[in-house]
Amino acid sequence: KEIDTFTPKAWFIIGLGLGYHLFKLVSRVDDKSNIIVVERRLDLLKCSFSLFDWAGILKDEGIAFIISEGLEEASRRLEEYFPDNFLRVVEVLEHKPSIRLYPQYYSKIKERLQNLIEERRRDIQKIATTIREDYGRIDQPPNPEIHPQIRDQKRYFAFYEERGRRIKRSLNVDD
Repeated sequence: KEIDTFTPKAWFIIGLGLGYHLFKLVSRVDDKSNIIVVERRLDLLKCSFSLFDWAGILKDEGIAFIISEGLEEASRRLEEYFPDNFLRVVEVLEHKPSIRLYPQYYSKIKERLQNLIEERRRDIQKIATTIREDYGRIDQPPNPEIHPQIRDQKRYFAFYEERGRRIKRSLNVDD
């Protein structure tokens, strides 16, 4: 499956196995991305530690692990790592062998993630409705001091505008 690894995202990896897909993802993602790995079996992770050099991944503050056989604990930790920033894109990657091995566990994890994503969509709709109600007219920009999400949005677009300028400069292209 072709995935966009250039946009900063919150990546949730459901099932780790030996971690081949994690190593591949880490080598391709933007450094502003976060990766959250959900794995049921600690013994499998330990086995992978003995096979690969995990030093770089374990030192990376943008990568977190949820290793738990208990669904309640894993679900609670998913909420902790779910991004507060409304503009952060969430991407879910599945390790199919892990899911086939523990379908009940991982189906509940996927369901919880879907619920968190849906809650975010509803929150975004509420914010959009509030902005429309507060300002009425679309030609009058909302006040960022009243709506902090707009400040986040401005930073988001400023990041991509600056990124585009850097790319154009590196290619010697004029605006």
